Amino acid sequence: MVDVQLELVRFALALHLSIDPMEIELEQRLEADLGLDPLDLVLVALRLEEIEEAEFPVADLEAVTTVAELVGVVREWSGGDRSATLPPQPPARIPSARHASGIRPVDDAVIRFGRAANG
Repeated sequence: MVDVQLELVRFALALHLSIDPMEIELEQRLEADLGLDPLDLVLVALRLEEIEEAEFPVADLEAVTTVAELVGVVREWSGGDRSATLPPQPPARIPSARHASGIRPVDDAVIRFGRAANG
């Protein structure tokens, strides 16, 4: 059996970090080992929302420091343990919601942050 939430977190982190999902281990620290800052974690949460097509409790991320803790939050968010048999590789492309403007939500967040930072 495959831990669906772990694979979901690995996939979202791998997309954000541009690394192989299998490089992500439960015991890794998000900031120290993977280099994620709080904004990165919010962007990963947006990616999880995009994949699951549901709103992620971003406030629950404040205390998250490891991959295992993030998997726990995703497990609670998705309604418990969902173990299943999954294909060995994540899908090549995830579905993306689009705004009326045609911009994906994650891209829109990055654009707005960039504009605020650049004046």
